[in-house]
Amino acid sequence: MATEGIGWGDYDGDGRADLFVANDLGVNVLYHNDGGGIFSRVQNGSMTSRTQDCYGCACGDYDNDGFPDLFVTSRFREGNLLYHNNGDGTFTEITNSVVNQGGDSFGCAWGD
Repeated sequence: MATEGIGWGDYDGDGRADLFVANDLGVNVLYHNDGGGIFSRVQNGSMTSRTQDCYGCACGDYDNDGFPDLFVTSRFREGNLLYHNNGDGTFTEITNSVVNQGGDSFGCAWGD
């Protein structure tokens, strides 16, 4: 596994920052912050099934619903990824977005 980027955000609203790890070689990983310095790996969801070519990631609330969403960049053919936080601890991959096109992306950031 070759980690290329990390993103912090409280995806489940429990007040603790959780960690997303974008990997080039291997699957992406989401870690839930259990508190006390302990993290557990989240095994389900489309964002943890991507197997390679991810480089950068950033958490931000693109739709202003109060839940941090996730953007992941990809260097190669599959394009970038936008994940909408459903507010219940799950994410939906947004496939009809202009940000999903392209590739050759190494980093990203949110701004307002």
